[in-house]
Amino acid sequence: NWSDVELTRLNRDFTDENRQRQIEDGRPNLRWVATLAHSQGPWRFMTRGRYYGEHYDAPTNDGDVSFYADPRVLFDVEAAFDWNDSVTLVVGAENVLDEYPEENPHGNVAGLIYPEGSPFGFNGGYYYVGLKVALP
Repeated sequence: NWSDVELTRLNRDFTDENRQRQIEDGRPNLRWVATLAHSQGPWRFMTRGRYYGEHYDAPTNDGDVSFYADPRVLFDVEAAFDWNDSVTLVVGAENVLDEYPEENPHGNVAGLIYPEGSPFGFNGGYYYVGLKVALP
């Protein structure tokens, strides 16, 4: 996905340069997702790569402590095994390499370690095991 936001009409009484930048650049202009999935007998496998481009962050809406967070690539993986038509075991991870957003260089001023508007959050990896049981 590639998107672009440009404010063409604005009232400077309500929208300063920092707010304009937040609206135009506060989320990545470029984002892509690529997924590979494979099934073999009772097994299913999935690998996904997610890319988030550079984006603008102004903690506490203060342009003096603003910065552009670097792009990031995250990977997800999942494996599933179907024991039968009713029982499936699933093991996986989102953000398997435990990536975090770029740290806010003004975190000591703003009180925020990571960007407020990070498109993928700031909790690192998420790992899971699940058992799906279909009841008759």
